[in-house]
Amino acid sequence: MSGELDSHDVVECYHTARKLYPDAHIGINFLDSPRMTIALLPDDANSLWTDYGIGYRKQLQQSSSIRNGVNRRNWKGIVFGGYWFKGNNINFHSDDDILRKDAVEAEKYFDVLMTSGDGTEIEIAVDRLKKIKSVTTKPLALASGVNSTNVGAYLPYVDYFYCGDRY
Repeated sequence: MSGELDSHDVVECYHTARKLYPDAHIGINFLDSPRMTIALLPDDANSLWTDYGIGYRKQLQQSSSIRNGVNRRNWKGIVFGGYWFKGNNINFHSDDDILRKDAVEAEKYFDVLMTSGDGTEIEIAVDRLKKIKSVTTKPLALASGVNSTNVGAYLPYVDYFYCGDRY
């Protein structure tokens, strides 16, 4: 994986950021297995972002492993998990009953449901975001395709943003 940090490098970056900004909210995302994610998750991280989740591919086992792992550790941070997120947006279901059922499932595992456009740096349509927000009871995060020209349109529907998809 040329140009990408491995999970141990991510932890080193996290600890450097924590030393520089001891009071800041700092989250972490490992593109790794749930087992490795839980093993490497710093105790003082404020949030964990995971791409695993619910959508076209229902990654229930991975989502459950993340939730069970943070619970076993008694970790106090916020867990952000995928809900019709990036590659999980294939064949997006606009049917409210399906979206609501998927939201109920995702809310078992995640504190914040994280969605996106269809891929990295691809904007989500506002009507799709509005529909997703209407079926969730938990906060909603938008984690791709956010930029200075579209953020205003998303503000009414999103509680958390991730900006800056370029690594």
